[in-house]
Amino acid sequence: MPRPPVERSDIPAEADFEWAMERLRHAIEMFLPPSSLGIRVKREMDYELNPPDKDNSNYTADVTITTRTIYSAGRLTSPREQQKKEQERKEKQAAIEKAKRDVFALPGEEPITGTTTSDDDLNKIEQDTAEVPNPVVPQPELDYKDEIKLEYVNDKWKQLNRAKEEHVQLWFDYALQQGEYDHD
Repeated sequence: MPRPPVERSDIPAEADFEWAMERLRHAIEMFLPPSSLGIRVKREMDYELNPPDKDNSNYTADVTITTRTIYSAGRLTSPREQQKKEQERKEKQAAIEKAKRDVFALPGEEPITGTTTSDDDLNKIEQDTAEVPNPVVPQPELDYKDEIKLEYVNDKWKQLNRAKEEHVQLWFDYALQQGEYDHD
């Protein structure tokens, strides 16, 4: 469902700020990892618009983006387990191909390869010589907070400090347009 349009203020600094915060919210919503990665991300944006006062003759704003990342690591498989699954898949595929060629074959009948395997060869296959490193699994939950200060100078919102993370900085560049585009 589309959001209702933002009520525009008659004060340019406030109207520009609301417009920038809508663009920032849009950028945050668009930047989510695919669910297949096993990562869930929840972001919250909070901001405070401060009108001019005796300490500062310009509008200022404080914007906080809080990110909670939740990792749901699946069961890690060893190279040996992966090889075994791949071999089983290949054997099933070969049986299907054989059954397609041989109309008299029984369901699930294995194709005849014409080769034999000695016990010594089997022992070599069963040994797992690959080393499985201990995987580094991140914390199940990770919280991150970025606080950005803005000031309205020369009819534009300017960032007073850069974001710690590059992707967060890109969101602010997009939201504020960094003076390159007009939003009218």
